[in-house]
Amino acid sequence: MKPILSYIFPTILCLNILCSCVAESIKDEVDSAVNSKNGAIEIKSAQYKEGSLTLQIMNSAPNTSLQIDSIEICNIMLKNENTGLEATGNIMLLQNQSGTLYGYGATLLTPAAKAAVQTFTLWSPSTLPHNSTGMYIKIYGNMYTYIADGALFLLCEGPMYFTTKGSITENRTTELTFEIADNCPLYSQYNGRMTKVLQSINFDVTVEDWE
Repeated sequence: MKPILSYIFPTILCLNILCSCVAESIKDEVDSAVNSKNGAIEIKSAQYKEGSLTLQIMNSAPNTSLQIDSIEICNIMLKNENTGLEATGNIMLLQNQSGTLYGYGATLLTPAAKAAVQTFTLWSPSTLPHNSTGMYIKIYGNMYTYIADGALFLLCEGPMYFTTKGSITENRTTELTFEIADNCPLYSQYNGRMTKVLQSINFDVTVEDWE
């Protein structure tokens, strides 16, 4: 019996040491990737995954011109460079445009901006943008049409909003596209509700016979 025990005890001791080393190794790997700050999880750069996005806007609405001062994408996942935490935020995609006009047939493409890997949760126009957690794009500017002698006539003044499907893929650039056209889902806020900026008005004309 003694020879057998002499083999068993060293084996058990070796297994305990091995398990302890494995556990410490796993713990060190986890600690190197994740830190805890006040109960929040901080994702280090080695674990943070991001890609890029650009926005393309095409004006396909005849007799219109979109004036753009700046464009902001809201409620998307970003990395806070100060804390290292991933959180919801906004990015200014385009700014200081001084009211540049984009007429019928014009196309705008914004510079690329970094964002976390994600699939967008879309904003619903039934909810005011500032009350929503869904992604929306905010255009600071105005929409015009043309009247006699090519003069501009203001259709919409102030911020305009839209959303579009999309996702950010690691190390790739996603191009979001939006087309301005009649009845397109471009909205402005009016009397506490969201209304479409470009919506045709139809008239029914009837003629009664002379009696």
